[in-house]
Amino acid sequence: MEKTKTKKIIYIVVCVLVFALGFLGVYLANNAKKKPKEFDTGLGLSITLTKEFKVESTTEAGTYAAATDEMLFMLSKQTFEEVKQLGYNPDVMSCKQFAVALIYTRDSIPLGVTASSVKVDAENGFANFEYNYSLDGDAFYTQSYIYRSADAFFTVDFTCFREDANKCKNKFEEFAKSAKYNMTEPEAVTAKDFETDLGLNISLTNEFNASKDTVAGTYFELTTNQFSTFSVSTKNKDSFTFVDSTEPTVKDYANAFLVDTFEEADCPELQEDGNLVYFEVKEEDAQTLASTSVCFVFENEDKVYFVNFTSYDEIAPFALETVKGFAGTVTFASVTPEV
Repeated sequence: MEKTKTKKIIYIVVCVLVFALGFLGVYLANNAKKKPKEFDTGLGLSITLTKEFKVESTTEAGTYAAATDEMLFMLSKQTFEEVKQLGYNPDVMSCKQFAVALIYTRDSIPLGVTASSVKVDAENGFANFEYNYSLDGDAFYTQSYIYRSADAFFTVDFTCFREDANKCKNKFEEFAKSAKYNMTEPEAVTAKDFETDLGLNISLTNEFNASKDTVAGTYFELTTNQFSTFSVSTKNKDSFTFVDSTEPTVKDYANAFLVDTFEEADCPELQEDGNLVYFEVKEEDAQTLASTSVCFVFENEDKVYFVNFTSYDEIAPFALETVKGFAGTVTFASVTPEV
């Protein structure tokens, strides 16, 4: 009888030990998967994730991806040369500016995400923003991080199902701070002189880049990394029919242009500041971003010049005093007549 009890006790103890060891094995295996592991993407950036991430195959050059059952890590690299081809100046472009440009050009980012959504972590050298979106009936949560190296921008996206966002947020932030790359700061913003082929020269800053919309001899345009523009257009003086004065001034030409261009109810007020004559136009459209334009009017020889500065209010609006400072540097070059 005693032997039977002893056998039962031994059996129970063995079962408990087997169960405990099995549980311990599963625990240790799961815990091992969550241990840190550095991933070298081969694109100039390495990052520490966990061992549970498995590298996914990518077909697009300059990209890298790794995933777990609940998290996705994606990296894309844009070289400075590629950034220039998009119309930006990477030499003076910050992580935040690149992040803002990404927000307004990436289709998957919802409209509610704006320039004000971008945060800058100076200590870790990145800019980031977060958003929710839906795809094929599934809801997702994404954190995007922008890093700037000596010759490229890196965009890192961490994505999970929206229902897992709360438990993944802190992990994403920890992963992002572990990135290793050749971090550099953009060049300082300095004054830069521009010569147009319209006989007008102006001193702006090195933030401005040549635009694809420039038309030789007719229209000249420069853009900034934040979509703001500087443009010059001209109109022959003899084309004005609303100038009553026999010796019209710049103000006369400007008023004639306003009358000819705008409906009376929408016509902006002409303003003066010293030698500067200008007017402001605000555009608000439900389909586009609200913008503000400040147009300065100049006259030289047989032409009237319209120097226009336009910026988007929610991205990087121009300060009026800033554009007045630019306009105050306008000079005119002698235009060699065609033979």
